[in-house]
Amino acid sequence: ISKSIGTRLLFSGDHLEVHEGDRIGLVGVNGAGKSTLLSILAGETTADSGLIERFSASAIIHQNSTSEEDMISAKWRKRLNLKNEINKSGGQQTRLAIAAALSQETPLLLADEPTTNLDLEGILLLEEILQTYNGAVVLISHDRRLLDSVCTTIWAIENGNIRCFNGNYSAYLAQKTLEWRHACDEYRHYTTEKQRLTTAVRQTKQHAQKIARPKHLS
Repeated sequence: ISKSIGTRLLFSGDHLEVHEGDRIGLVGVNGAGKSTLLSILAGETTADSGLIERFSASAIIHQNSTSEEDMISAKWRKRLNLKNEINKSGGQQTRLAIAAALSQETPLLLADEPTTNLDLEGILLLEEILQTYNGAVVLISHDRRLLDSVCTTIWAIENGNIRCFNGNYSAYLAQKTLEWRHACDEYRHYTTEKQRLTTAVRQTKQHAQKIARPKHLS
């Protein structure tokens, strides 16, 4: 699939799959298109090109979203310690959004920055819920600990391409570090070889000039 905004390509991916039990972390710089990709997976936004096949229903936790409390089951109301407050804090609003999505009991859960405004207790509770969720999870988060403890695969949007890495976020960073070191080694080899060839060409030209220079009779 691919998606652009105006003339700028947000991302393009050749083949992406989400299977039952997957824990996928979606990472990339701000503006890379993470939320847009999640929205496409949820069927809320259309891709510019490509084919998406869905074999299950999905629920999505939007960043800074509000939810109707009557959609929330008693099970998740109790689990997330939701209170009947008129003026709800940012953390309570986030818990409501999480509970509303979880109440749908879908095989695929999509979560966009679900730790927004949560305190440590709320983050640890969410971490446990995502680890034991009965289905697949695709998660956007800037919380490295959450990505490390929950995810077993990383989708990285890099320079308009969606790349897949096995392992959690720390494993992804380790692989990126190896790639960077390999690229640096290749660049050093390239510059060294370029300098050697440049010196060889210069010496060849100087030698040719000496041979071509006419000899003056004394």
